[in-house]
Amino acid sequence: MGPRSSVSYVLDNVNTDTVAEAIALHKNSKSITSALYQRYLQKGLEIQSRTVEDITKPNNQLTNDFRGYIVDQVTGYLFGNEVSYTVDEVSYENAQAVAQSFNNLLDDLITTNEMADLDAELCTYMSAAGYAARLMYLENVEDPEQSLEESEFPPLRVMNIPAWEIFFVYNGTKRTHAIRYQETAPVKEGGEKGLLVTVYTDTELTRFATNEKGELLLVETKPHGFNHIPVALFQNNNEEMCDFEKVEPLIDAYDVVTSDSVNEIEAFAHAYLALEGIEMEKEEAEKAKRTGVLTLPTSYDGQSGKAYFITKNVNDGFLENTKNMLVSNIHKFSSSVNMADESFSGSAQSGESRKWKMMDLEAKAGTKARKFSKGLREQFKVICSNWRIITDGIDYRKISFGFSRNVPQDKAHLAEFATKMKGIISDETLFDNIKGIVDDSKYEKKLIERETSAYSTQLGPLVGDDDAETNS
Repeated sequence: MGPRSSVSYVLDNVNTDTVAEAIALHKNSKSITSALYQRYLQKGLEIQSRTVEDITKPNNQLTNDFRGYIVDQVTGYLFGNEVSYTVDEVSYENAQAVAQSFNNLLDDLITTNEMADLDAELCTYMSAAGYAARLMYLENVEDPEQSLEESEFPPLRVMNIPAWEIFFVYNGTKRTHAIRYQETAPVKEGGEKGLLVTVYTDTELTRFATNEKGELLLVETKPHGFNHIPVALFQNNNEEMCDFEKVEPLIDAYDVVTSDSVNEIEAFAHAYLALEGIEMEKEEAEKAKRTGVLTLPTSYDGQSGKAYFITKNVNDGFLENTKNMLVSNIHKFSSSVNMADESFSGSAQSGESRKWKMMDLEAKAGTKARKFSKGLREQFKVICSNWRIITDGIDYRKISFGFSRNVPQDKAHLAEFATKMKGIISDETLFDNIKGIVDDSKYEKKLIERETSAYSTQLGPLVGDDDAETNS
């Protein structure tokens, strides 16, 4: 089975029949990725459908959100700090106007589209469903080229698309189409849900929609304003597996163990009351249940009556060891860190030892960052094909992406690092490496330049300058 994001199909003619066939080929992958994300949301879990034959017995269905913990941890670790987008201005030494225009376009894109929020959301989709995509489009533009010539910045928008709504069509190794298909409200009351389909090629998009009879009909075909398919693929890994997929049986087992443990506690609360050597009338039993007081009559042989509860002996140690083993394996095989584990968070642990315990998480984050960078390069390849209408000479390969890990920082250590590295590396690289003190390297650089300029103005001309004027 190949990647879930792709379908091998020769789609020479985009029409209702060929599009319906391509969608049918992706149906199984759609079901898998949608179900994975639902389980991330704690819906459709195995324990939630468990039944018992005797309905009078406890049937707790406790869900433990390991899936959410695994996904949210790596998302916060990798995207808690914003991804930095930087134009390589050094390569534009002889074309500063191009570099300035490039930077302006990039800054506008990041600000208007709230890229930091989109990036974190996209990572969640990737991690919980195995892959996701990002769509680039021109907002409210009927004639893209004409509108862009009249505007300083393109009305360019970016949006995330979850795995179960998008797939890519390949002819051999060549990606030929991207197809997005969304369920809509029923076309007629009481009918089945409708379908809105958009097919993207290198130059245009074609839309289809279902009618009242459930038939897929052509709506429109028009240019989309780019020179490439305007959808970028973001894979979680080569196999497009989600972060918790390998440990789902362990998580389900933990849900069963904890649910059954609570079932046992409830059973204890409803334990059988044994009366030895006496008989109790129903009214007396109801009174005892109501008041909590039990008066035992003398038995027929003159001896005092005896009452006690019949309960089940449970091996608490065995249950606890089983739960600990499951928790350990869940974190180990999902490459996540159990922050509550004494071996990680204990006061005896040093920063260096914690760093080694985060090696698996770091390796997973590194893979995710590389895959994310690959997707971003696809994204900017599309975007820059549109920006070249405004500024010639723009190259998507001149944009670099920086990922800084979101971990608690020792500011004294960062200050010492900055002092030692000053003059050895560029200020921009230095700022990017002291996140926690400097969050936005470009903004910090502008502040320094402004302060330097203000200080120079306040200081006035140097004495040497005055002497030079006098002597002249």
